[in-house]
Amino acid sequence: FRYAEMQSKTIVTQILRNFTVRSLDERDKIKPILTPTLHPHIPIRLRIRSRFDRSI
Repeated sequence: FRYAEMQSKTIVTQILRNFTVRSLDERDKIKPILTPTLHPHIPIRLRIRSRFDRSI
């Protein structure tokens, strides 16, 4: 379990270092559902763009 958690954090860190992540939905539209695993009541739409121009 601890190894999988470490891997997940590493992957999220790499994504956030290399990409800009923005929500396409407003915050007040996203409401959490309280269950053992917290999740939104609707899917969260994201825009992910590279931080670097790869064409150079």
